[in-house]
Amino acid sequence: MILAIRQGLPLAEFDALREMLGFTVEQMATKVGISIATLSRRRLAGEPLDSAHSDRVVRYARLYWQAADYFELNEDAARAWLTRPAASLGGETPLDYAETEAGGREVEHVLGRLEHGVYL
Repeated sequence: MILAIRQGLPLAEFDALREMLGFTVEQMATKVGISIATLSRRRLAGEPLDSAHSDRVVRYARLYWQAADYFELNEDAARAWLTRPAASLGGETPLDYAETEAGGREVEHVLGRLEHGVYL
């Protein structure tokens, strides 16, 4: 996975995550930190995402599947949880909180505590 991130994920991975999260292209581009112009240019040239954008796609996908696992593969519930403000994250949505790797790890810890019935 590290090699794939370093080399850049194909845009199909960006598109798959966007569909899983129910985001528009604009919302997903903002979340990943890529401009629409750069995204369009990469699409036309058949180029992959760069490593920083690939890393964010992997982080959000990891959180999506961890949330889906917690909600017993109920993807609608996972999507809702990831996009709803959470008191345990200072009122931010889990996806907003996960804009950094440290924030992503904290979201994973919250899901872990929920899974083990720890009061938040």
